[in-house]
Amino acid sequence: MQIILVSASPRRSKILTEAGLSFYTETVEISEIVNENLNFKSAVSQIATDKLDAFLTSDKAMKYKDFLAITADTMVCVDNVILGKPKSKAQAEEYLRLLSGREHSVLTAVCVYNSLLKSRKSFVEESKVRFRNLETEDIKKYVELGHCMDKAGAYGLQDEDHDFVVEVVGSLNNVIGFPIETFMKLIKDEV
Repeated sequence: MQIILVSASPRRSKILTEAGLSFYTETVEISEIVNENLNFKSAVSQIATDKLDAFLTSDKAMKYKDFLAITADTMVCVDNVILGKPKSKAQAEEYLRLLSGREHSVLTAVCVYNSLLKSRKSFVEESKVRFRNLETEDIKKYVELGHCMDKAGAYGLQDEDHDFVVEVVGSLNNVIGFPIETFMKLIKDEV
Protein backbone atom coordinates (compact mmCIF):
# COMPACT_ATOMS: atom_id res chain seq x y z
CA MET A 1 0.00 0.00 0.00
CA GLN A 2 1.34 3.42 -0.95
CA ILE A 3 1.60 6.06 1.76
CA ILE A 4 0.94 9.67 0.79
CA LEU A 5 1.81 12.52 3.11
CA VAL A 6 -0.37 15.46 2.09
CA SER A 7 1.84 18.18 3.52
CA ALA A 8 4.54 20.62 2.46
CA SER A 9 6.13 20.45 5.92
CA PRO A 10 9.76 19.33 5.83
CA ARG A 11 9.47 18.54 9.54
CA ARG A 12 6.62 16.07 8.98
CA SER A 13 8.54 14.43 6.14
CA LYS A 14 11.61 14.09 8.34
CA ILE A 15 9.65 12.50 11.19
CA LEU A 16 8.03 9.93 8.87
CA THR A 17 11.38 9.16 7.21
CA GLU A 18 13.06 8.70 10.60
CA ALA A 19 10.25 6.27 11.53
CA GLY A 20 11.28 4.14 8.54
CA LEU A 21 8.26 4.88 6.36
CA SER A 22 8.50 5.21 2.60
CA PHE A 23 5.99 7.70 1.22
CA TYR A 24 5.05 10.14 -1.51
CA THR A 25 4.43 13.80 -0.82
CA GLU A 26 1.56 15.84 -2.22
CA THR A 27 0.18 19.26 -1.30
CA VAL A 28 -3.22 20.90 -1.40
CA GLU A 29 -4.36 24.46 -0.92
CA ILE A 30 -7.14 25.13 1.57
CA SER A 31 -8.25 28.00 3.73
CA GLU A 32 -6.75 27.60 7.20
CA ILE A 33 -9.00 30.22 8.75
CA VAL A 34 -10.12 28.83 12.08
CA ASN A 35 -13.83 28.44 12.74
CA GLU A 36 -14.25 30.52 15.91
CA ASN A 37 -17.37 28.54 16.87
CA LEU A 38 -15.27 25.43 17.49
CA ASN A 39 -13.06 24.58 20.47
CA PHE A 40 -9.34 24.31 19.72
CA LYS A 41 -9.29 20.51 19.27
CA SER A 42 -12.28 20.62 16.94
CA ALA A 43 -10.81 23.55 15.00
CA VAL A 44 -7.44 21.88 14.36
CA SER A 45 -9.23 18.64 13.49
CA GLN A 46 -11.44 20.48 10.99
CA ILE A 47 -8.41 21.89 9.16
CA ALA A 48 -6.75 18.45 8.91
CA THR A 49 -10.07 17.00 7.67
CA ASP A 50 -10.42 19.79 5.09
CA LYS A 51 -6.91 19.00 3.81
CA LEU A 52 -7.82 15.33 3.43
CA ASP A 53 -11.08 16.14 1.63
CA ALA A 54 -9.25 18.51 -0.72
CA PHE A 55 -6.73 15.81 -1.58
CA LEU A 56 -9.32 13.07 -2.09
CA THR A 57 -11.35 15.24 -4.49
CA SER A 58 -8.27 16.41 -6.43
CA ASP A 59 -6.69 14.98 -9.55
CA LYS A 60 -3.63 14.22 -7.42
CA ALA A 61 -5.44 11.35 -5.65
CA MET A 62 -6.18 9.73 -9.01
CA LYS A 63 -2.45 9.00 -9.51
CA TYR A 64 -2.54 6.38 -6.75
CA LYS A 65 -4.30 3.03 -6.59
CA ASP A 66 -4.18 1.55 -3.10
CA PHE A 67 -3.07 4.19 -0.65
CA LEU A 68 -3.02 5.55 2.85
CA ALA A 69 -3.35 9.36 2.74
CA ILE A 70 -2.17 11.35 5.76
CA THR A 71 -2.94 14.97 6.60
CA ALA A 72 -2.09 16.98 9.69
CA ASP A 73 -2.37 20.45 11.15
CA THR A 74 -0.65 21.92 14.20
CA MET A 75 -1.69 24.89 16.30
CA VAL A 76 -0.26 26.60 19.35
CA CYS A 77 -2.72 27.89 21.96
CA VAL A 78 -2.24 30.16 24.96
CA ASP A 79 -4.78 32.27 26.90
CA ASN A 80 -7.61 30.97 24.70
CA VAL A 81 -5.82 32.43 21.68
CA ILE A 82 -4.54 30.48 18.68
CA LEU A 83 -1.04 31.41 17.54
CA GLY A 84 -0.71 30.32 13.93
CA LYS A 85 2.15 30.99 11.56
CA PRO A 86 3.15 34.63 12.01
CA LYS A 87 2.37 36.97 9.14
CA SER A 88 5.25 39.34 9.93
CA LYS A 89 8.38 39.59 12.04
CA ALA A 90 6.52 41.96 14.37
CA GLN A 91 3.80 39.35 14.89
CA ALA A 92 6.45 36.65 15.49
CA GLU A 93 7.99 38.83 18.21
CA GLU A 94 4.53 39.41 19.72
CA TYR A 95 3.87 35.64 19.81
CA LEU A 96 7.19 34.93 21.52
CA ARG A 97 6.59 37.66 24.12
CA LEU A 98 3.21 36.09 24.84
CA LEU A 99 4.80 32.64 25.32
CA SER A 100 7.68 33.93 27.46
CA GLY A 101 7.83 32.36 30.91
CA ARG A 102 4.59 30.48 30.42
CA GLU A 103 3.06 27.15 29.52
CA HIS A 104 1.12 26.70 26.30
CA SER A 105 -0.55 23.85 24.41
CA VAL A 106 0.50 22.42 21.08
CA LEU A 107 -2.27 20.53 19.31
CA THR A 108 -1.77 18.41 16.22
CA ALA A 109 -4.66 16.79 14.40
CA VAL A 110 -3.94 13.84 12.11
CA CYS A 111 -6.36 12.34 9.58
CA VAL A 112 -5.72 9.06 7.77
CA TYR A 113 -7.69 7.67 4.84
CA ASN A 114 -7.35 4.05 3.69
CA SER A 115 -8.47 3.81 0.04
CA LEU A 116 -8.84 0.01 0.17
CA LEU A 117 -11.16 0.05 3.16
CA LYS A 118 -12.67 3.46 2.30
CA SER A 119 -12.15 4.29 5.97
CA ARG A 120 -11.03 7.34 7.90
CA LYS A 121 -9.32 7.58 11.24
CA SER A 122 -8.29 10.70 13.09
CA PHE A 123 -6.97 11.92 16.40
CA VAL A 124 -5.73 15.07 18.11
CA GLU A 125 -2.57 14.96 20.21
CA GLU A 126 -1.84 17.62 22.84
CA SER A 127 1.51 18.46 24.37
CA LYS A 128 2.25 21.13 26.96
CA VAL A 129 5.34 23.32 26.52
CA ARG A 130 6.85 25.71 29.07
CA PHE A 131 9.14 28.56 27.98
CA ARG A 132 11.74 30.25 30.14
CA ASN A 133 11.49 34.02 30.55
CA LEU A 134 12.73 35.50 27.28
CA GLU A 135 14.74 38.67 27.00
CA THR A 136 13.83 41.11 24.22
CA GLU A 137 17.26 40.51 22.68
CA ASP A 138 16.66 36.71 22.58
CA ILE A 139 13.39 37.23 20.74
CA LYS A 140 14.76 39.75 18.22
CA LYS A 141 17.81 37.60 17.47
CA TYR A 142 15.72 34.48 16.86
CA VAL A 143 13.13 36.27 14.71
CA GLU A 144 15.86 37.85 12.57
CA LEU A 145 17.11 34.36 11.65
CA GLY A 146 13.76 33.84 9.90
CA HIS A 147 13.20 30.23 11.00
CA CYS A 148 10.04 31.19 12.87
CA MET A 149 7.96 32.42 9.96
CA ASP A 150 6.65 29.02 8.79
CA LYS A 151 5.90 27.64 12.24
CA ALA A 152 2.80 27.84 14.42
CA GLY A 153 3.58 29.90 17.50
CA ALA A 154 6.65 31.40 15.76
CA TYR A 155 9.12 28.81 17.03
CA GLY A 156 10.43 25.36 16.27
CA LEU A 157 11.29 23.03 19.13
CA GLN A 158 13.92 21.44 16.89
CA ASP A 159 15.65 24.74 16.06
CA GLU A 160 19.15 24.89 17.50
CA ASP A 161 19.07 28.70 17.40
CA HIS A 162 17.23 29.04 20.70
CA ASP A 163 16.98 27.60 24.20
CA PHE A 164 13.47 28.85 24.95
CA VAL A 165 11.90 25.55 26.05
CA VAL A 166 12.42 24.38 29.63
CA GLU A 167 9.83 21.58 29.74
CA VAL A 168 7.68 19.49 27.42
CA VAL A 169 4.92 17.28 28.78
CA GLY A 170 3.80 14.90 26.05
CA SER A 171 5.20 14.01 22.64
CA LEU A 172 8.21 16.02 21.45
CA ASN A 173 7.39 15.00 17.87
CA ASN A 174 3.92 16.43 18.31
CA VAL A 175 5.43 19.82 19.15
CA ILE A 176 7.63 19.56 16.04
CA GLY A 177 4.51 18.87 13.96
CA PHE A 178 3.67 15.16 13.81
CA PRO A 179 2.90 12.80 16.72
CA ILE A 180 4.51 9.74 15.16
CA GLU A 181 4.10 7.52 18.24
CA THR A 182 0.30 7.74 18.24
CA PHE A 183 0.18 7.61 14.44
CA MET A 184 2.14 4.33 14.29
CA LYS A 185 -0.25 2.72 16.79
CA LEU A 186 -3.22 3.94 14.71
CA ILE A 187 -1.98 2.43 11.43
CA LYS A 188 -0.18 -0.68 12.74
CA ASP A 189 -2.54 -3.06 10.93
CA GLU A 190 -2.61 -1.05 7.69
CA VAL A 191 1.02 -0.90 6.53
